[in-house]
Amino acid sequence: SRQAVDDGAGSESAQTPAVEGASGGDVAGQPPQQANRPAAPNLKNEGSASAQSAVQVPPELRCCITQAIMTDPVLAMDGHVYERKAIQQWLKRSDRSPLTNEPLQNKTLVPCHPIKAMIAAYHQKNGTEPDAASETGSRRSSSSSLSQPQLQSSSSQPPRLQRAESLSRRAMLTGNPPPVPGARNLGSGLNRHFGGSSRHLVVPVFERDPLPDVPPEDALPEGGGERQDAPLAATAEEDEGGAVLRMELAAERSSVRGDAEWELASMVTLKAVGNDARDRRPGLDLVAVVDSSGSMHGEKMALLCQTLKFLGSHMRSSDRLSIVAFNHRPSVVTPLRRMDAAGRAATELAVDSSPKLFAGGGTDLAGGVLLGCKVLRQRARANAVSSLLLLTDGQDDDALTLCGDGPNAIGQHLPTGCTIHTFGYGADHDANVLCKLAEAEVGGTFTFVEENAGLESAFACCLGGLLSVVAHRIRLKVGTRGWVPPGAAAPAGGEGGVVAFNRCLSQVSSSRGYRGAPGDWDGVEIDVGNMYQGERKDILVSVQLPAWPTTDTNAAQCPVLEAECSYFVADGGQGFANAPRSIAAQTLSVRREAGPDTDAEAGRNLELDEQRNRVLASEALAAAVSLTSDRRKEQGVASLDAAIATIQASWSAQGRLSSQLVEELEEAKRRLGGQGASVHGTPAAGGEAFVRSLSLMHRHQRSASFRLSHYTTQEQGRLMGNAAQQGPAGGQAPGLQEESEGDA
Repeated sequence: SRQAVDDGAGSESAQTPAVEGASGGDVAGQPPQQANRPAAPNLKNEGSASAQSAVQVPPELRCCITQAIMTDPVLAMDGHVYERKAIQQWLKRSDRSPLTNEPLQNKTLVPCHPIKAMIAAYHQKNGTEPDAASETGSRRSSSSSLSQPQLQSSSSQPPRLQRAESLSRRAMLTGNPPPVPGARNLGSGLNRHFGGSSRHLVVPVFERDPLPDVPPEDALPEGGGERQDAPLAATAEEDEGGAVLRMELAAERSSVRGDAEWELASMVTLKAVGNDARDRRPGLDLVAVVDSSGSMHGEKMALLCQTLKFLGSHMRSSDRLSIVAFNHRPSVVTPLRRMDAAGRAATELAVDSSPKLFAGGGTDLAGGVLLGCKVLRQRARANAVSSLLLLTDGQDDDALTLCGDGPNAIGQHLPTGCTIHTFGYGADHDANVLCKLAEAEVGGTFTFVEENAGLESAFACCLGGLLSVVAHRIRLKVGTRGWVPPGAAAPAGGEGGVVAFNRCLSQVSSSRGYRGAPGDWDGVEIDVGNMYQGERKDILVSVQLPAWPTTDTNAAQCPVLEAECSYFVADGGQGFANAPRSIAAQTLSVRREAGPDTDAEAGRNLELDEQRNRVLASEALAAAVSLTSDRRKEQGVASLDAAIATIQASWSAQGRLSSQLVEELEEAKRRLGGQGASVHGTPAAGGEAFVRSLSLMHRHQRSASFRLSHYTTQEQGRLMGNAAQQGPAGGQAPGLQEESEGDA
């Protein structure tokens, strides 16, 4: 279960470290086959012949201080594993790590059960006694002064490889001990972490520990919720009266030339009108997966606990909240609990007193997410709206497996229709992974929380949306029907001379293009997901118009686009009606006129032009952060400059959204280019996270910020205002004082 990564230098890998006895001799009882086992990195500079013939000791079983096999391994806050007595003796005289010399946030020691199981397996395989093996450690420890210089000089490895071995030990805390065969290789993660090769590094490869059991959930009110496998009725009904969604169609021009081919941009707009009555909205199941590693110590953890209480205080009695915490292992702090008076009190008590929310240990982000999915997946009955909130301020190489196609892929564990909203706290998280997780289901968001004061407002913005879902499973069908000029016959074979669907200009998360028979439907079907009350989604498409010879006498309105929509709405209880509603097909027409286009601005749709600028800005932001990540910063900044120039030269340059886009693109340039302070007065830090969050927000047209934005709905603004008033300083979060709720 151990994998050696070597560059072919056989002389170095041939050395085998020894376990010294009190007299410095060989350890008795060595099995003959030990001489043929693969060698491990030499932790001690012992070149004697007797040392090379001794029993091989895997380096992860040795104490970092005594260099002896451990009997009671513990994990300290620096991420290293030590013998308990040795590290306790060290901590009596120092508050720094004995290996890195960095200050320790606290002196908490966590029992390391996987390493202890590995030690027991080692002794059983080699026929050695734990007590005999520990005698070496105690004698060596007693003869050592535990001084930092001596510890560093006792190893023949360079500091970079010492640190790499420490990371490998930390990684083992999320895996099963031997003899379970390995399943993942940490070498690539170590290469990325150190920016170089991990040669001569023995990397342990283990499968993930089974996730802990999930406590029973609170039952939903009688008649509330829906079964996980509840079938949907196949019938549809017309949305007559009390409409929840409204659909509008528009073209970039009200009239175009008829004697030439024309590529026409068009727009389909969905508006969530909804119902102001909060008792009609569906119930919510919310799982908050939060980082409780050592880096969350102090003010961060205090603000996080306050934010978790805020979530519960603004949920209805039919809503349910569960809290999952993760450090080096995930755990359920509270099960799915109804947020009535008793549920809120129990949740607040758990947040204040549970040791699972005490900061300490490593960062098993992947385990936390999978456990959160398990809580949602094992529900007996589910509320109609489900979501997982993930907050972290650190990185976990294993989290990349959530974004792939393997057994840990998030798509295989997340219930259908459940959104993921991720929050990157500070500047040290992996924004790329958090963005990919947010896009696992349509409607997810990624929020960059760069200031402590903005944490509660960021969660309030997300909660305000989830508490105001008025429609979900929205499907939009957009396309053409092979229309021909008025009075003309369809061309042979259906080729040329007809209106043809070109492409979808908007960046949509899930769509399916299809083409019918010649002269029939040609277009795309888009999964819009859910919509919050007051939200608006603008979908841009392009259609190709053929040349239709016209004169002043036969100029006519010609059909160019057709759209229809289906969706599910709240039934007045905790769920959604089984039968979908539909918006009947609507057709968009433009006037084809004779003669040249004499007035280029005639009938220009400035609203559509702004949406085109939004799509352009989102694509430029995504391209810039990708180029910058590939160390092509100049090209990334150049793509932002090009987008700014295009927007400023557009017809809608003076519009509110276009002006905001230019400001944000300029801010992204400063962040990625490292050109000093931002427009908000903060340092140019966390550039990648800021740009990724901004790009995803414009792509999904959904607010994801601790500041008010163009997409903030009224309910989101209301909760963000409440969070600002209840903040630790009693003042408003940055940006909230700049715009009123009415503006949002």
